[in-house]
Amino acid sequence: MPTGVYIRKPFTEKHKRKISQNSARFWLGKKMPLRISKMINIFCKNCKKEFKIYPSLKNRKNFCSKICRKTGIFKKCLFCQKEFWCFKNCILKNNRIYCSKQCHNKVLKIKMKGKNNYFYGKKHTEESKRKISMHPTRALNISLAHKKLVRLGIHPLWKGGISFEPYGLKFNKELKKEIRKRDSYRCKECNFSEENLGYKLSIHHIDYNKQNSNINNLVSLCRSCHSKTNFDRENWKNYYVNKIKDL
Repeated sequence: MPTGVYIRKPFTEKHKRKISQNSARFWLGKKMPLRISKMINIFCKNCKKEFKIYPSLKNRKNFCSKICRKTGIFKKCLFCQKEFWCFKNCILKNNRIYCSKQCHNKVLKIKMKGKNNYFYGKKHTEESKRKISMHPTRALNISLAHKKLVRLGIHPLWKGGISFEPYGLKFNKELKKEIRKRDSYRCKECNFSEENLGYKLSIHHIDYNKQNSNINNLVSLCRSCHSKTNFDRENWKNYYVNKIKDL
């Protein structure tokens, strides 16, 4: 959209008259009697008292007040036989018979086993398999599967837990300050300064050896660029070795 000053067209006399009529009708309350006249009378399911509601709420409102709605009874769960408190509103709407979702899910598992399952003896077509694989929830399942592989130690990117290895004694705050000063407090990849980023730059080991704290093996990187170096390590190693030589 082009930038510039936009001047609103002035209202016509007809338009002004319509606006004034509508606002006057609203503020003076002339529309209210029309709504009240449409209200209907129903009886409260608890105290049997008659009260008025709008027709749109006929199938949703069963009680005259919060006190009536919050009254209830003790019922027995059909699965675990425990007693639980149930509001009358829940009984009227969905005829609650289980104390919790866990009990309800256990009953469903029993009902859906074997031949009772609607998918018993059927198989997914190739097209339906493709649609399932493209569903957004599939990405979540894949990430959970990756976590399981890491936990078992068989993930293709697993390096044997080297990220938990300790750094060398020479790798301290003074050395980090020296590297940042050498690199002019700028990320050597994206060239953003610490002032622009709002935090201190990370110090990256070029050969990925935490014990090697040689100045020529260290380089300043922002958090974003530092996270990229965890993948394709050989190429990054050669890239920063050549970059440090040019300094």
